This record gives sequence, structure tokens and C-alpha cells, in this order.
Amino acid sequence: MKKLLIVLFTTSTFLNCILFKESELDPDSPLSILLGLNRLLNLSRNDACQSSPNWNSFVGTIDVADRFSFPTNLRASTNSDLYAFMLTDYDYGNFGIGFQGTVGSATNFYLSKFSGSGSPIWNRYIGRRSDRPDAMVLREGDGLYVLYTVSDTAGATLPPNPIVSYPSSGGSRAVLIKLSEVGDFLWTRPFTDGTNGDGFVSAFNVIERLDKTSLYVLGGSVNGLTSPGNIIGTQTGDNWFVQEIGFNGNAISTRYLPLPNPYSSFRPTRLVEIPNNGGFYIIAYVSADINSANFSNELNIYPTVATYMVAKFDAIWSYQWHRHLGESTSVTPEDSNYPLSIILANGNLLTSSVYSGAILTIGQPYPGGSDPSTVLFEIAPNGNLLNSSFVYKTTSESVVINNARVFSGNRIYMAGSIGPGSSIGFISDLNTASLSENERTLRQENYVSDVRELCDGSFGTIGYATSGISSSSIPFGIGSANSLFSRFKK
Repeated sequence: MKKLLIVLFTTSTFLNCILFKESELDPDSPLSILLGLNRLLNLSRNDACQSSPNWNSFVGTIDVADRFSFPTNLRASTNSDLYAFMLTDYDYGNFGIGFQGTVGSATNFYLSKFSGSGSPIWNRYIGRRSDRPDAMVLREGDGLYVLYTVSDTAGATLPPNPIVSYPSSGGSRAVLIKLSEVGDFLWTRPFTDGTNGDGFVSAFNVIERLDKTSLYVLGGSVNGLTSPGNIIGTQTGDNWFVQEIGFNGNAISTRYLPLPNPYSSFRPTRLVEIPNNGGFYIIAYVSADINSANFSNELNIYPTVATYMVAKFDAIWSYQWHRHLGESTSVTPEDSNYPLSIILANGNLLTSSVYSGAILTIGQPYPGGSDPSTVLFEIAPNGNLLNSSFVYKTTSESVVINNARVFSGNRIYMAGSIGPGSSIGFISDLNTASLSENERTLRQENYVSDVRELCDGSFGTIGYATSGISSSSIPFGIGSANSLFSRFKK
């Protein structure tokens, strides 16, 4: 047996170094059999679970007072590599396109990859922040897709390798970039009408289609998009759009969905594809009453103040209904937690909003005080509101949820912080029947931004702390807040 393993290892090393056309081989030949074994060895080696729970690591050491790093999203590979998307006003080093602007007065987007055992693999600056940090898609063996809005203020370097020309004016550009799993910039796709930047064209969310054939990007535009692929619908001068994009960055199609003027009052933030050809949900931040001529099936009354709205479309993007969520929210999308967007096992939508001092006409009341707190909503495919609830253990606390993820066995875990006062990060298992917490786990972070299930059943999280954590392999430093990776078992 030992001799066979030695032969296989040696053959694997040799076969990875030679060039040949495998299709020309006899499938029963010894070389073809060895190739199959080699493929199996590489697959096992690449997909092996890195089981190494119970570690913490800051993404880097901040050595300038009052600087911060704040994460928003986390992705995990099958072998437990972790990818995090962050905002920071600190220059950790010359990574990616480098820090843009002046440390302390400019905020940049920052990506970091750690192994499942807690070792840093790479870091990348990907541009100066304009607004709306948002979404990532990880496709293993392919790359990482990141959607965000970047500023070119004061001649800042824009993400490289654009496959569509950057707009000639603007100052803010919505872009989708693709990086390889080793951190190489592969391409950038700006969203543009050819002339104007952000404010005329914005992109908010990217998801991978359920059939894994392409990506969907959700946004809004005042004018028609450049290089749109096949155009579906009529561009009316103020539209939501859903652009289908191939993994090479080229647009397959752009579907324009009409909405009332002004575009800035109806900003789509989340796109959800419903399984089994069930259609789509779009969750939007709205600050005006919608035009009933275009969206006639309004299920409740606009509450006269800023709120979130859910609109349902069928599988061919025909409008079905829309409903408003709650009565008021105190913060704009750039500064608030984007709503949750989870399809439950029964096909219902779980979404959310962050409220501050609001008195709702649905669900249990606000827990009191002026601190923000997250309310959850469960909505049926026909638009009926089935349940709503704030999430808290006592009426003296507020709970802000940043993300919720579906785990194996249709379990849902939420991540966020508990206040008021000095915040404490947490994860908790959601009881979907009551929209309450089954079990809360407090963490050493002040805020947990995202949580993922890893290959051995452990938890991977990204969050931030405002002071040092002794178990961290990379020191905190002296900043005001610093991003922290963690892996642990409960």
C-alpha cells in the first residue's frame, strides 16, 4: 500500500507538469487510469475541510489613533477559507490598487482572505468609497465578484481592466469587479449610460442565479445603460433595472422595470430569486408614494415617511403586488443595515428594517428608548403579512441585525449587536415560527457583521472590536475599531 501511495504521489506531481491532449487517450490505458486517480487526489486535497475552530484574528494592526475598519459581508469556501468585505479609513499597506486619499478623511473598500486555520492569505484595496457598500458572490474555482460604488475624487485610482468604459463625468461609479481566488484583478464592469456616473446609474445588489448560469445585478438608472446586451422592456427615463451578466463580465440582457419619478425616492436594495420558478422579490427603500398607474396592486397604504417596500414579480418579470413595511425608519440606505432577504423553506420571504423610536401598527411594539432596533417581517408569496416582530430578550435592550444566513437543516442564524450603550456582538438561532431567538451566543466583538457555517459545523464570523482581544494572532493596535475574523464551535 505504501508503494502504491508513493507511486500515486509521484505520478500526480509528474502529470501536473506535462502537456497532452487527454481526449486522445484510450480510456482503458494505464495513463488514463492514473489521470483519473490524479484528479481524485487533487480534488480531495483541494476540497479537504480545514477543521481548525476557536481562533480570532484582526485583519491587521492599526497604529494610528481613531482610525477604523468596519466589515459588512463574509463568504466562506467549502474548505473554510474566509473572504470579508470592509470599509476602512486606515492604510494597512500597499495592497491591491492601494489606499486612495488621506488616511483619516477618506474611506476605502478593503477585501481580506483568511484560511480556515486563521492565517492571512491576501488583502486588497479596491477603491475609495462613495456610498452603498454591498454585495459579494463567491464561485469556487472561478473567483470573487464584488459590487460597490467607488469615487474618483482627487484623481483616485479606479479598479483596473474595465471591459466597459468609465463614464466621462460623475465622480462616483457603480462597478462590479471580478478577482481570482488568489486576489488577481480580472476585470471591472462599470455601470454607466456613457456619460454620467452615480446619481444617474446606481447598482445595489448582485446575486448568482439559482441555476448557476450567470449573475443578476439590481440597480436603477435615469438613462439607458451602455452595452446592455439584449434590452427587455422600455427605458422610460427613470427605471429599476435587472442586468443579467455572464461570468466574463459581459451583459447578456438588461430588463428595465418602470418606476415613478424621481428615481432617488425609489431605490432598490435587494433582489431575491424564488426557487421552483416562483419569480422574484425586490426590496426597495422608498421615501415617496408609488405611482399606482405603474404598480396598481398596492396591499397597504404608504405610511407618508421613509420606509422599505417589497415588490413581487413573476418568473417572466411581470409585476404582481407591492407592500410597505411598517411606519418609519430614521436612516437612509447609505447609513443603515440593508434589509434581510431570505426565502424560508415554505417559500415565504423573511425581510427586515431598522427602526428608531417608531410605534408600529403591526407586530410587537418597539422596546423603548431612542436606540435603533431591527424588526423582522414574514411575507407570503401572495403578499400577505404573516408575522412581524422586534427581536429582543427584554424591553430594555435594542438588537440590530446586520445579516442572517441559512444553515444546514434550514436553520437560520442572525448576526449583529445588542445595546443600548456599549454594544455587544452576538449570533443567534432564529425561531422562524415566532420570529424570536432560540439561543443567543454573545461574542467578544462589539458587533458581528456576518456569520457563515463552515465545513465541520463550526461558525465563521466577521465583525469589529473597539479594543484588543488577547487570543487574536494579529494585535488590535490603537484604532477606534478594527475588523476581526473568528472561527468557533458553540
